[in-house]
Amino acid sequence: TSTWRMAKKIIPSPKLTITSPAGQKMIEGMLGTEKQTVANMQTIQASLMSIQEAMLKMQEQQIKTQENILQNHMELKGNINKLEDKVDTIQQTVQKNEQKLGE
Repeated sequence: TSTWRMAKKIIPSPKLTITSPAGQKMIEGMLGTEKQTVANMQTIQASLMSIQEAMLKMQEQQIKTQENILQNHMELKGNINKLEDKVDTIQQTVQKNEQKLGE
């Protein structure tokens, strides 16, 4: 066994003793499972980061799309107002022409 020396005292270092090969295999299996779990967690974390990045890009695109829709809506309202004005002008002209024909 290894020892540590401190102020003239000899303190034995802690050591894990496994009494059976089955116990050793069980511990090795647990360590392997733990390593695999850590690797799986890292993979999941990387996947979540990728998903988060994709969601942010989609959110930015959605905001741009909404801004474009709003702009198009405003342009459409302007065009409708212009058409309504033209229709009013045409109706007034038709009424004037009908009055002239009626005289």
